[in-house]
Amino acid sequence: MYFKGILIKDIALHFNKSSSTIQYWVTKLGVNKRKHCNMIDRYNVKEIIRENNETYFIKECSICKKNKKILSHTISIKNKYTWCCIDCYLHTDKINNEIANQARKNTNTSGFIGVCAKQVHGKVLGYQVRLIYKNINLMYQLYKDETLNKKTLIQAAVDRDLFIIEKSLPHRRNFTDKELFANMLYLGYEQVDNIKNILEQKDEIQKQKQLR
Repeated sequence: MYFKGILIKDIALHFNKSSSTIQYWVTKLGVNKRKHCNMIDRYNVKEIIRENNETYFIKECSICKKNKKILSHTISIKNKYTWCCIDCYLHTDKINNEIANQARKNTNTSGFIGVCAKQVHGKVLGYQVRLIYKNINLMYQLYKDETLNKKTLIQAAVDRDLFIIEKSLPHRRNFTDKELFANMLYLGYEQVDNIKNILEQKDEIQKQKQLR
């Protein structure tokens, strides 16, 4: 029997599975050649299960090393080797801090980390700030005015940095301290001294930790 022009026996040999198992995948899972024949290799999973009209993967967590059953659409090709289960994701500070400290992506449309231009039919309607930590959306705000000039964009980026400082979050900021203070004065913000005090206290705490 053939599947997409390939002998079932050949597919079975490739995946080191029985022909009956491959036949089950083909007839029951209802997936095409790209999503099925190479699914185990592509997603680095141990087993594929079909339950209640849903496709599940059996995959090993990269942190706790336990086999977990997950929905197939919750894993991507990019994180197939670094994927971790939800328990490790929510309770492992290292993973969360690495995610939070990511640099600006190539697909960014504003030039600032965590700020994207909200567009409809190519027209910019505002600048969206989004800040997520431990799978929780901490900041989700749209900045817009009649002109949508550079000042609006800078305000969005500055407010994100201020939120990070005030909440002591591990996220990467857009501005250095000097740049942030200058932009706060440009925007007419009055809490410059307060932010300076917070940053000085953090520096002092960091120095004490290094001396221990």
